[in-house]
Amino acid sequence: MPNKKITNPYQQIVDFVRASRLKEALDISYSLCKTPADFSEVEKLRQTYRYMSEYMLAGIPDQHRNRLYASIKEDIYALCDRLRRERIAVDNSALYYSTLRFHTLQDNSLDNALNRYLDTFAKFTLCKESMGSEAEATLQCLKEKEEALDSVFDIIWTAGPLNNSQTTRLSSILDSGENSFELKAQILSALTLSLLQFYDRAKLMLLIDVAENTFSSKLAARALPGVIFVLRKYAGRLASDLTLAQRLMLWNDSLIMFCRLRSLVKALLRTRDTDRVADKMRQELIPEIMKLSPEIMRRMRDFSAEADVSQFEENPEWHDALSKSGLTRQLEELSEMQSEGADVMMVAFSNLKGFPFFRKVSHWLLPFTVDNPVTAPVMNSLPEIMRLTLLSQKMICNSDKFSFVLSLQQMPEAQKSAIFSQLGSQFEQIKDQIDENAAPFVSDADFDSELSVFLRDMYRLYKLFPRHKEFYDPFASPLSFLQLPFIGELLKNDEIVELTAEFYFAHGYYKEALQYLLTLYDTDPKRTAVLEKIAFCYQSLSQLDNALMWYERALLMNGESLWLLKKLAHCYKALGDFEKAANYYSRALERQPDDMTLLLNTGHALYETGKLDEALKLYYKALYLHPDSLNPLRAIAWCEMALGKFDKALPHFDRLLAAKPKDSDFVNAAHLHILMDQYAVARQLYSKALQLRNNDLDTLRADIETDLQQLPVLAGKTDELHIMLDSFVNSSETNS
Repeated sequence: MPNKKITNPYQQIVDFVRASRLKEALDISYSLCKTPADFSEVEKLRQTYRYMSEYMLAGIPDQHRNRLYASIKEDIYALCDRLRRERIAVDNSALYYSTLRFHTLQDNSLDNALNRYLDTFAKFTLCKESMGSEAEATLQCLKEKEEALDSVFDIIWTAGPLNNSQTTRLSSILDSGENSFELKAQILSALTLSLLQFYDRAKLMLLIDVAENTFSSKLAARALPGVIFVLRKYAGRLASDLTLAQRLMLWNDSLIMFCRLRSLVKALLRTRDTDRVADKMRQELIPEIMKLSPEIMRRMRDFSAEADVSQFEENPEWHDALSKSGLTRQLEELSEMQSEGADVMMVAFSNLKGFPFFRKVSHWLLPFTVDNPVTAPVMNSLPEIMRLTLLSQKMICNSDKFSFVLSLQQMPEAQKSAIFSQLGSQFEQIKDQIDENAAPFVSDADFDSELSVFLRDMYRLYKLFPRHKEFYDPFASPLSFLQLPFIGELLKNDEIVELTAEFYFAHGYYKEALQYLLTLYDTDPKRTAVLEKIAFCYQSLSQLDNALMWYERALLMNGESLWLLKKLAHCYKALGDFEKAANYYSRALERQPDDMTLLLNTGHALYETGKLDEALKLYYKALYLHPDSLNPLRAIAWCEMALGKFDKALPHFDRLLAAKPKDSDFVNAAHLHILMDQYAVARQLYSKALQLRNNDLDTLRADIETDLQQLPVLAGKTDELHIMLDSFVNSSETNS
């Protein structure tokens, strides 16, 4: 008897609501209820839905029917979330649920946690002003303040749907100019993480309120990513939320929100490129540094802080070593990436996240300040310029700053002083940049810098936190801005779409680039460059039929473009249509008659169509123009052999074998000697090919079978070839 498929009742509810089968969704919800309050909630929804249905069927007009219908759907979703959350929270070992159980058992309410933080913050401020920042009482108050802030974060992160009182309290704190930035920042971070665990419209509305805030662009920068991530995760669910739609549609008329969204798009694109930059550093830059000679490494270690930094790149010996290793080019490319806003610090600090400080989720998103138990003992002892640099919001992200400070705490004083001395000159170079920005930030610059720092902190949380796999990762796949509900049309701005398309295309993310390029084509079908890039994306994704269609369109717009002719020829060749490939190669060859690659490719295409004599002429021309190249020789030798002109093929094979032969050259030359009945010579050549292939007789046998199909003149020697292959079985030549 087959096992019955076990279905998830919570997913069934979601599926029924999405399919607008609300009666069935409510029936399943009722079966999952445990308390009188739950049963009462379902009955209330049933009654509301029944009245709405009866009024409609009776023909009674109701201008609010659509809004009520959407509200009932959202209430069923919310009930499902709450029931699922309560069931899983009983024994699930994930960090989210263990944190939830801890605060539930401690009976820690949001109001109590907020009051405790505000009280400890006031005590700390008083102690700092009266006793100084290094007094023991001040440090104790500082520790209590941070513990209270951690509790606020954890409680909001694991909170169920917020009630009106909680929403009002949080809104009041976020709007107030009196509360600390770190409290507001952590509330926003916790709201985002909570929403990515379970949806709650009240939490989302709090984020939207702050994202629209024109008085604190730094807070807006911490709220807007959460709004976008939530819209992406719950796109299907939110699409019918008329209240949310009405709110977000107002962004279409807001220049401020458009500018902020544009900045967010740019920042998320740079975040998308973090893995590529990190891979480049791990796989190319760092290995090359490790290969540097011991002498250069010794000189680098001995380089004094007082020396002129420019000596490093001017020293001919060092410069030559770096150039030969390819490190100079890679460093220049890395510098260019950094100037474009790439996160080049991810690799450098990824190994410094093992401190106990980073075991708490909240600490990965905590703003870096001097008033923190981690930073306070170190910051006061730092050189002023280094302290100023760490406090600058335009430097490395907050979690990396904490990593740096925690690393300093582990160092002996002598080593710490040496590092301060070594880094001193570099921090001095940064001082000018900080001084230039000493005046209050304009709103856009403030928003952009805070946004960049916050996204990098979030990225590290979701990639480096030890238990990150328990979380929904908003960075796991590229964000499709155009598919976001309500604001997708706003982001379909030509500037944003083209920026996104060009970024993805330039960095090789062809799948991601394609949808934006297609959008650009819809708005302006006459842009040849867009047609070409669409075709190139399809080709890079191995969708050659689509690539050909777009290349043909581009060719109609761009006449006899040499690049397009080559691309079309290549695609037809890859699809096996050598007739058309030869046509396009020939047209390209008319534009570049002396290009060896075109001569050979055109010849190959002609050869495949059976026009061996025409192919041979092109091969000889290629050899004449490029006499030192072995590729024309290979083509000529093979083609002469295929035409049965063994005496003409022989000297070309001899020249190949006297140069730098490949294993295939020995095989092809052996074929010729088989055709000339010179079996002993042929066997010697096959033997050399086997030696180059580590005596892999199976691959040689497979290649010969292929050649029998591709070289008709060889078919008459099939028996001889098989006998030849058998002679190598169990021979000392294949066993050596």
